Amino acid sequence: MAFPDVKPADRNEKANGTTNVTSDQVPADYHGMPNASSEDEEFYEDPKAARRLLIKCDLRLIPILGCLYLVSFLDRSNIANARLFGLEKSLNMPSNGFNTCLWIFYLPFVVVEIPSNLFMSLNKIKPNQWLAGAMLILGRFQG
Repeated sequence: MAFPDVKPADRNEKANGTTNVTSDQVPADYHGMPNASSEDEEFYEDPKAARRLLIKCDLRLIPILGCLYLVSFLDRSNIANARLFGLEKSLNMPSNGFNTCLWIFYLPFVVVEIPSNLFMSLNKIKPNQWLAGAMLILGRFQG
């Protein structure tokens, strides 16, 4: 985005980090800072562009996360379907065996999910590191 009133900085000014632009030459809607990753262009924060980027990310992530939530729900509801199709009879379970299986199955979800969400809200660790660590710990308990 180029401003017609502002003289573009030459290479020496960019290398030194100085420009000859005065405060009366900067447009009133300028709120961003130059982007250090680009030598030839400067990046200015644009609220409309940020909104478009957020919508683009939402349109890509929400369907995938919705499908994952659906699969998770189906996985948890399959235990009820298994009971309807004779799980207790085929495994020779006692009368309270199914209820015991349910609380053993759901207890870790409740016990681990709430502290996990609280810990992730602290922003102390990246989500990819948290998920990798959780998979490592879960795998260790399984083996």
